[in-house]
Amino acid sequence: MEEKKQINFQKIYDKVLEFLGFYGVVYIFVLIALVVFGAIYVNKIKFLTSSTLISPAIDSIANTKIEDLQMKKGSLSPPVDVSLYINPSQEILDKGKEIYNVQCASCHGEDGQGNGPAGATLNPPPRNFHDLNGWTNGPEFDRMYLTLQDGILKNGMASYSNLPPEERLAMISYIRTFNENYPEITESDMQTLDATYSLSAGSVTPNQIPVSLAMEKLIEEYKPTEEKVDAINLKISSDNSPQALSFKNLTTDIKRALRSLLSNPGWNENQNAFVNFIITDPVQKGFKAGVSEISNEQWTELFNYVQSVIGQTQTGSSGI
Repeated sequence: MEEKKQINFQKIYDKVLEFLGFYGVVYIFVLIALVVFGAIYVNKIKFLTSSTLISPAIDSIANTKIEDLQMKKGSLSPPVDVSLYINPSQEILDKGKEIYNVQCASCHGEDGQGNGPAGATLNPPPRNFHDLNGWTNGPEFDRMYLTLQDGILKNGMASYSNLPPEERLAMISYIRTFNENYPEITESDMQTLDATYSLSAGSVTPNQIPVSLAMEKLIEEYKPTEEKVDAINLKISSDNSPQALSFKNLTTDIKRALRSLLSNPGWNENQNAFVNFIITDPVQKGFKAGVSEISNEQWTELFNYVQSVIGQTQTGSSGI
């Protein structure tokens, strides 16, 4: 019995040695393969990563000062003969190219392949005008005009409705030269486009002012109100009368309450108008939600106090 056990153990031991010997050979081959692969990867790493590197142009874009809008006086655009764009002349194409280079090339590239420096970080990337597949609005002439008119916000495409219609039509005509397979333009298509946007009747181009100037105007417009809010708030803060304490207790944000009251003069007509104004969305107006539960006497006291600190000032104010 002991001899059989010894023989069986010897067989198991031999099998283990045979098994380990097999994997020892496999390990050597795996090690050699890894070394070879590593050498190839190190040798080709520059090529493998070059396609994932972002163009250095992005750094220059980040450091480039974006020009503000120019001051432009609004005007009435003359009527447009849409039939001229069915087979555009070289003059129209040249004009379209000039406008394209100014308005579109930074994102879509000078050659229209969607490779402009300003579009390097956009997702989705700018439209490649050589590829007629996958357009949001379609590559038809009237659909391209729609895109320029309304923009495509979800894709980062701005509206160019500020451009006169003839400039947009010329730009579309030039873009269509990037691929000879753009859908054919028919007279019926252009008549529909004309009817949709009243191109033959002319259009009004609104005034355009720089964004910085618009911001200054807004700040200037609201500055008197904010100064008034600060002055009244300071007065209320230093007032310890029962009426002032009641007003403070019924508000969650005194400045918000003052802005609401100053910007809506209708409440000053009578107490009923005042009550209706306050209880309509009181929290949004800076008052506590429970203000609607106060007594008539408290409403009278609150109305008289608000009139005393705001009413006279508001009546004599302008531009609010």
